[in-house]
Formats: sequence, structure tokens, C-alpha cells
Amino acid sequence: MQSQELRRKFLHFFREKGHTIVPSSPVVPHDDPSILFTNAGMNQFKKIFLGQAVMPYTRASTTQKCVRVGGKHNDLDNVGFTSRHLTFFEMLGNFSFGDYFKKEAIAYAWELSTRVLELEESKIWVTVFEKDDEAYELWKQWVPEKRIVRLGEKDNFWAMGDTGPCGPCSELLYDRGDLFGNATSPLNDVDGERFFEFWNLVFMQFNRDFSGKMAPLPKQNIDTGMGLERLVSLKLGVNDVFQTDILRSLIAQVENISGKTYKSDPAFHVVADHIRSLSFAIADGAQPGNVERGYVLRKILRRAVRYGRTLGLQKPFLGQVADRLFSLMGEDFPELISAKDKIKEILYVEEENFIKTLSRGGNILQTIIDNSKKSESKQISGQEAFRLKDTYGFPLDELLLIAKDNGLNVNLEAFNLLEEEAKERSRASQKELSQEAKVNLFEGFVKKHGTSSFVGYDTLETEGSITGIFQGVNSVERISEGESALIILDKTSFYAEMGGQIGDTGLIVHNDAIFSVEDTTQPFTGVI
Repeated sequence: MQSQELRRKFLHFFREKGHTIVPSSPVVPHDDPSILFTNAGMNQFKKIFLGQAVMPYTRASTTQKCVRVGGKHNDLDNVGFTSRHLTFFEMLGNFSFGDYFKKEAIAYAWELSTRVLELEESKIWVTVFEKDDEAYELWKQWVPEKRIVRLGEKDNFWAMGDTGPCGPCSELLYDRGDLFGNATSPLNDVDGERFFEFWNLVFMQFNRDFSGKMAPLPKQNIDTGMGLERLVSLKLGVNDVFQTDILRSLIAQVENISGKTYKSDPAFHVVADHIRSLSFAIADGAQPGNVERGYVLRKILRRAVRYGRTLGLQKPFLGQVADRLFSLMGEDFPELISAKDKIKEILYVEEENFIKTLSRGGNILQTIIDNSKKSESKQISGQEAFRLKDTYGFPLDELLLIAKDNGLNVNLEAFNLLEEEAKERSRASQKELSQEAKVNLFEGFVKKHGTSSFVGYDTLETEGSITGIFQGVNSVERISEGESALIILDKTSFYAEMGGQIGDTGLIVHNDAIFSVEDTTQPFTGVI
């Protein structure tokens, strides 16, 4: 396997240069609340860069599992539409913690690229931060001046997030030739397809605080990142990262399952990429859910399922694709093998639940998409977007993703207006109850009907019975379409707001009747 060979060559090179080989950290950053997922090789070394931790080494090298689907670094929307974007990728990197700086980092990068990886020297271009004269002069020792380009902060100043370690950077680009455009330099290669970035050297010098102010770090550090998949695509001479060994093998598995032949179809790309993000995230302790990290994973999974349906895959299938992933990457990442049963079980349950949702609203969604494509505006109306959310449980940001996948926009102005009107109706229909009123209202209720049993730690969906419907302080027998109410169940998988965690949202369904749950609370002990 080319990926395995290049991964090991990279680590061997830096081991020979005195670097300690450090295992990849999990993609779930359990000790860093500033990011949802590990998005770069430097994440696990953040405290070292800040001078808050000391390690027995001053040089390190890693192959880091990265997921970029939220916050500052979000590539989810691009997967399937470009030749290089992925939500999961391996980041090869070398690091210096106050040991060496720009001179050595640049020399190592050139030696590895040209001598070890044997990339063609005449095709390598370099970018530097527009104010970094030192890096510019150092690169002139290795690269002709005409192939060194100065760029602004947007392109050549790296930061992990809005706050934290940051600094100017220098990127190595590879000219892939006329087949990828007629740009003559990175300056006029708008899409970055011809001048293909494969390595970024970050000269970590500053710490940015919440006000945007940058202070010098205790030491000058080096943080580099090379996308393994991009490197493999260059070595194999293929047009995109989906032709590389691991991703192409996952695509072959999708071909086997679907019976369809791959012809650079975005659906194959989406499934092959998304199964890696999902599997590694679950192996490292995350799982799909309603908030934050879990919600992002649920959105990734649902996007994979939707694209799978375009290939005729109407039943849960991601676990079968994951089987191929385990065989491809399990040797180098044994956590996949340890968690494979858990991964497959969670994937199956989530897929099955989403397929049920699609069966309720999917036909309506597809009709709306088809009609919007025919319209002059190429836009999903605010009314349609609101109906999909309010009646069928399609969240807005998921609908925005579906719209983009189909070349459409959503009328957000009209949607937001309808959303606010609905909230006003809800507020008007619900009188705020004092604690005394809650006791008076629910104490007798609990004596008569018992408490609500919460089963949400074990399942996201359960069957239960309605024990009470309230509008304000009034107990009612029924509600009609468009009305708001408090519904109490004898058994529920909806988590009630407490301990700083917001209440669950979702659907209560009985035959053709659908109640959209906007919030879950516990107004009285035992009542959800």
C-alpha cells in the first residue's frame, strides 16, 4: 500500500533527524473544549507551545488523525465537489518545541520532498507570509526566486482557532501542469487545483487571546502538516485524492454493495470519505447526537445516507463499508479493530432512524428539490424550508447542506420570519408557571399517573404512551395542527435540560400524526 509506505518513510526520516515518534491523539479532543474535533497535528502539543507543559523531548513527529467538519476548519460542504477536500485525513507532521526554527524546518522539508519522496524539484513552488522576509531569504537557497510567492494573512498565517497558538507559515505547492488549468503561478490559481498544496510549515511564534491581541510565545516553535492523501495522489500521478489506495478501495466496496460502477460520481466520494470520519470519531469516544459534536456526526452520517440512496442503497449499508476500512487501516490504527462492533452497531441504529425520517418526509423533500431546480430562482422557499423543519424534523443547517448538494439556495429571510412567528405563538400559548404553581399542577399529576421513565442513555427511539397534554395550566384531551403544548410521556428517550446540557429535540409520531419537539424540560421531579 502506497499510503502505508509513505507514512512510514516520513516518520523514519524524522526519527533519523532526532525526532521522537508520538502516537496520534484521538480525533475527539477530550481535554480541549475550544475545538469539536482534532483538526491538526499540533492540537495534542498545544500546552507545550503555550509553555504550560514540558515533555522529555524537544522534537517530535506524528501521523495525526484529523477531522475538519466544524468551526474555523470545515470542509464538509466541499467533499464531493473538489479533487482534494476531505472531512477525515491523516496529517503527517514534524514539530520543534524551542529547538530548531525556520532554517532547519525549511531544509528538512526540501530534503524530504526531493530526496526521500522524490518529487520533481522544478515543479515545487513555495509561498511565504508577505511580511516574512526571513523565510523568503531562506527559501532562496533551495528554490529559484521566481517560484517563491508572497501571500497575505488569509493564506499564509495559520491559527488553530480564534484563539491560541498561531504564526506565519510557508506552503509547498506542486505544479500539476496544464491539465489542471492555465494559471502561471499560485497568485492566479484561484481554485488551487493546478498549484496543489501538499505541505504547510507553520512558524509558531504567537498566542492570540479573545480580544485578538497576539503575544509572543515563551519559545519559537515549528509545526508542520502534510496531508497524506494529497501526497499519495501526487506520487501516484492521479487527478484527485479519491484515486489513492485507501479511498479507492473504499469506493470499490461501495461498488460491490450498490452494484453500480464508479465514474467519479460525488456519491462514491462522499460515502468513502464520511465513513472514515464517522468510524474514527466513534472509535475515539464520540457518537451521533442532538448537540455539538454529536450533532455534527449525525449530519455527516445523514449526508452519507442521502448520497447512498442516489446509488440505490435503501437499507443501512455503512457498516459494510466500515468492514473494508477496518481491513485497510486497522493495522496502523488498532483502535478501529477494538471498537469495530460498537462502530457498526451505532451506524446501523442511526441509519435506520434516519431512513424512517426520510420515509415520512423524504418524498416531500424530493418534490420540493425537483420543483426548486425547475424554478427561475433555483431557491427553496422559506415556507417550504419551515414546513420541512416544523413538520418533518429536517434541521435548517441540514437542509442548507441538502440545498447546496443540489445546486440550490434557501430563502433564509422568509424562513427566519416564520420561525420567529412560531416562537411568538408558542410563548403566547404557554404561561410562565411559578415554582408553587408547578408543584400544585404536577404533584397531583404524578400521584395519579406516575413519573416519566427516561431511557435515553440506551436508545434514541422508544415507544411510550401520552399521560398528559397541557396548554398553560390547563390539561387538555387533544391538540390540533399548528398548536403548541406540553406533552408528558410515561417513557421517553428525550433528555430533559439539566446540568448545563440543553434539552433534546426531535419527533413524537403516531401513525400519520407528528408532534415536533422543540425542547425537553423537567418542570417537576419525575416529570419530563
